[in-house]
Amino acid sequence: ALLREPEPKSPRHVDPSAPKPPDAGALGPGTALLREPEPKSPRHVDPSAPKPPDAGALGPGTALLREPEPKGSSGAAPSRAAGRGDGAGAGGGPFLGWLLAAAAAVEGGEPGDGPAEAIFAAEAKLQALAYDEEAIRAQIAEEVKSAPVVVYTYALSPFCTEAVKLLEELGVEYKEIQLAPEWFLMLGENAAKRAELGELYGRTSMPHVFVNGESIGGLMEGPGLVPLYESGELQSKLQAAGALPSAEDQ
Repeated sequence: ALLREPEPKSPRHVDPSAPKPPDAGALGPGTALLREPEPKSPRHVDPSAPKPPDAGALGPGTALLREPEPKGSSGAAPSRAAGRGDGAGAGGGPFLGWLLAAAAAVEGGEPGDGPAEAIFAAEAKLQALAYDEEAIRAQIAEEVKSAPVVVYTYALSPFCTEAVKLLEELGVEYKEIQLAPEWFLMLGENAAKRAELGELYGRTSMPHVFVNGESIGGLMEGPGLVPLYESGELQSKLQAAGALPSAEDQ
């Protein structure tokens, strides 16, 4: 035997003794072939799972889940409008019904109520810097009697906006004194007024409402416009101050 050069092989050597794969055309009709699975949707839904009921096909007595109504701090549904029909009362409008319902859901009211008021009172003094206390107090005393109803407000405060709307719904003659857009933007004389309102009446938060020169607090406390309206005391105070339109004007 002589040495000879080996025969070259193909890049992929196939063993001639290995079994060949079956020809798909030669297979019978019932033969199952491996195939790539069909892609599923991002959220696969089991076709055997029960479908949710169609709200339109439900009967009139069927109850559906819905968002619960807001409750007050006592856990009861808003009831401030109870006993007054639509919640607006005499001389009111749709806004009053909404306001009274919202008041039941928001217990308390303006920022600065309770123990925090002492902090705001101290802050108000620091913010006002040096001022003539007697002059500022004399100015406040004159302002609170300059109209049947006087309201000190912040321009951007939602509580002040609602207080003014309530007075307008009742047809009240009032004078609004804006101290600043908000308390932290207050400077100079108006900051001194806020500090002295805190010293004289125990509240630096706005709105601060005066009827016939008497402080009745804010929107929801002190006792506040809404509580007085609910009890009927607000109307009597407004009538005594001449802040409501007469029968001839209505």
